[in-house]
Amino acid sequence: MTSPTRRGQFIRTRLLCDIILPPPPGVDTHLPPDDPDKPQTMKDKLQQHMSDAGCAGCHRSMDPLGLTLENTTRSAATAPPTTACRSTPPPRPTTSANSPVRASWPPS
Repeated sequence: MTSPTRRGQFIRTRLLCDIILPPPPGVDTHLPPDDPDKPQTMKDKLQQHMSDAGCAGCHRSMDPLGLTLENTTRSAATAPPTTACRSTPPPRPTTSANSPVRASWPPS
């Protein structure tokens, strides 16, 4: 399982050269356990941090950045969706002989 918060912290500190302070002592940094009767997305789970005044300051600057990369793989390819968006892939564009776009590559 990935952590959008850790990913966002990495972006803020390593790429944007920001300083993110560690959480205050005694703060539980773990997400609550999943409830099988009420499934939630990662974004829903992280809303808790952004709604708590003690956590919101840092989490508002980290979580959105980390969530933007939630559906990518290590090679930066888009990860397959967890639920099917469509049953068939979209149709591929076609070209005709009269089309201004050439149908073959490389151009002659």
